[in-house]
Amino acid sequence: MVVALVTTKPSPGPPAENAEPGTVRIEDLEAGDCVNGIRGAQEFRRLPTVPCAQPHEAEVFAVFTLAGSAWPGEAAVRAQAENCVTRLPGYAPAAAVDDKLDVFSLHPTRESWGQGDRLVTCLAVDLARRTGSIRSR
Repeated sequence: MVVALVTTKPSPGPPAENAEPGTVRIEDLEAGDCVNGIRGAQEFRRLPTVPCAQPHEAEVFAVFTLAGSAWPGEAAVRAQAENCVTRLPGYAPAAAVDDKLDVFSLHPTRESWGQGDRLVTCLAVDLARRTGSIRSR
């Protein structure tokens, strides 16, 4: 199952002084990062990061950039974000057949695209939470 979630790129300028400690901006996530805060949210700017050795909801397994300068449309962005599914076996082969995991993608909105956002972040999500990296299973 693939679920696409959208990201919103914050306005240019200095980092927010009131940002929660232990959170990272979506555009700064990298493969291998483990995060919480996926439940119930529709748009993301920051997510709480945790060591993968602690219980967590999701693990980033890929980040890739969409091509183009003009907004391709919501359907095209979602279709490209679905490529996350094909990237999971290369990161963690056993996770690709784990029926407890769903694949989510965080992708740009029309608004964030206009601010230069082109990143798709792929996450393996287990809302029951898991401990340890999906790579070690």
